[in-house]
Amino acid sequence: MWERGPVSALESRSSTLAIVAMSVAAVLVFSLLPMISGAAADRFGLNTEQIGLVAFYYFLPYAAVSASASLWIYRIRWRLARTVGFALMFAGLSVAIFAGSFDVMTGGMTLVAAGAAILFPICMTASALHSNPNRIFAIRLTAEQMVPAILLVSITLMLGGVIEFEKLFALMLGIIFVAGLLSLGLPREAAGAAGKTEGDENGRVNFAALLALCLNFAGYAALWAFFERVGADRGFGAEFITLWLSVALVTAGLGPLVAIALEGSPIGNRLGLGATLILVACMAWLGQSVEPAVYAISLVIIPMAYGVTLVFLLSSVAAADPAGKSAALMPFALAVAAAVGPLIFGYLWAGGQPVILISAAGILLGAWWLLVRCAPAPPETGI
Repeated sequence: MWERGPVSALESRSSTLAIVAMSVAAVLVFSLLPMISGAAADRFGLNTEQIGLVAFYYFLPYAAVSASASLWIYRIRWRLARTVGFALMFAGLSVAIFAGSFDVMTGGMTLVAAGAAILFPICMTASALHSNPNRIFAIRLTAEQMVPAILLVSITLMLGGVIEFEKLFALMLGIIFVAGLLSLGLPREAAGAAGKTEGDENGRVNFAALLALCLNFAGYAALWAFFERVGADRGFGAEFITLWLSVALVTAGLGPLVAIALEGSPIGNRLGLGATLILVACMAWLGQSVEPAVYAISLVIIPMAYGVTLVFLLSSVAAADPAGKSAALMPFALAVAAAVGPLIFGYLWAGGQPVILISAAGILLGAWWLLVRCAPAPPETGI
């Protein structure tokens, strides 16, 4: 059987920087989804159902493109795929920024989604092939949150927390441009691809683990997409909401660092479950309270806890398939979750926020149980 190696090209500094930069670009829209949803709602006068469609229309093409990743991830040159991916993202954001209607905006975001869906499977596969996938997953997750956090802090300081549609998309364009430059050190093709056997080429994908990851992420994505609207619906000011959303992105980036710090400790393999239980409890608390302090505390704890959990989940799926085919499909599972979760949340909003938040917490807990039962545990040196 083919094993992870050789990976020297993937583990060089320039390659690691490229993988991290591409990952930041690929998940930028999701990281900023509360702000994008809020800005689009204000710009085009969207209701709650339409706000849910913002995520759905973006992640549906994302899922469609990423679904094919396991077929081309070892057959196409990664540098070519990277160039196409960044070109599509830049073109799509350019269309969206000048959109005069919601339909035109979603058309532009479809191009962005297609580009991101090309970049993300490369990041996932490269991370899974790394000699220490836990660490590279954690580094990526931290960068994915810290860059948008800096963006939000800048908005808070320069614009008083007011998220203007054009300025937000212009800043996103700048991030994509810089990420494209930083990704130039990506290897031309998958390291170790030449050493694969026919059995690996036709190897099985762990669909149970991917389903668990999808269900788990759907619950978190549903809440994250509406965090800005949850605050606005409770009468909190724009500056207050933006400030704590930026804090949320920072703590989401700290979560993976916590996972690294506790790697190999006696509580290592229990860390993901413990973080999930804390996450569920905090979501239930948020669902029962309308106090500003509870909203702020939730935006500190929930993203951090999920950052810890996600490192464990991604590492488990990667460990379930050493050939990396499941890793190539992780973006598909995450995209489906990010499309469906917010859509359902938007349509059920009228049923009461507490009910929806507690339901999302139940999905997280149930999916965690499924993953523990169906996916192998990470290596002993992992989280």
